[in-house]
Amino acid sequence: MVAPPEQRSADFLKVALLAHVRQDFSAPVNAIVGYAEILIEDAPRYGLERFTADLGKMYQAGLGLQHLIDEREHSF
Repeated sequence: MVAPPEQRSADFLKVALLAHVRQDFSAPVNAIVGYAEILIEDAPRYGLERFTADLGKMYQAGLGLQHLIDEREHSF
């Protein structure tokens, strides 16, 4: 059975909106992951080892967000 045109239009809009939101989130999340990685690597050089645990949490959280974004991308 084929969905009515109104339903197909609503489905298309939903997919388009989610793609747009996903794209809007990808760049900031990638920046968080990248900067956290750099800071983790540079912390010992500047004697800031005390921050590596928190930076590691930020890095892991960013990876988790990346995973969620990628997961949602492939579910539609």
